[in-house]
Amino acid sequence: PKPKRYLSDIARIAEQSITEITAEDLAGISSISVCAFYSCKSLTKVILPDAIKTIGNNAFDWCEELKEIYLPETPPTITNANAFGTINMPDRKFYCKSQESLDAYKAIPLWSDVAGLANFIVKQ
Repeated sequence: PKPKRYLSDIARIAEQSITEITAEDLAGISSISVCAFYSCKSLTKVILPDAIKTIGNNAFDWCEELKEIYLPETPPTITNANAFGTINMPDRKFYCKSQESLDAYKAIPLWSDVAGLANFIVKQ
């Protein structure tokens, strides 16, 4: 199997059919590159492992069906509010593992710009 070194290659290969990304899919990955999953139009759910430390610009932009994003306990670094794109943002929910985690995301202004804090929910 091809190593998951370049996430953008994986996404582009599967961009029409990938529907879910799990923590297991991202095992051993600490950074999601710029536009890594750009335009994965069938993607509906992403579960980010705690090992994710950075998410690049537009990493999940134009993922029109993306509705559920399960976040790492500690907020990863993002360089702009477009890490998760701008399409269908009111429909997207960002799930935090605990109230403490949610508070950590709220304390970072750039994260509140991602989708508005009303879309951040505690769900274990």
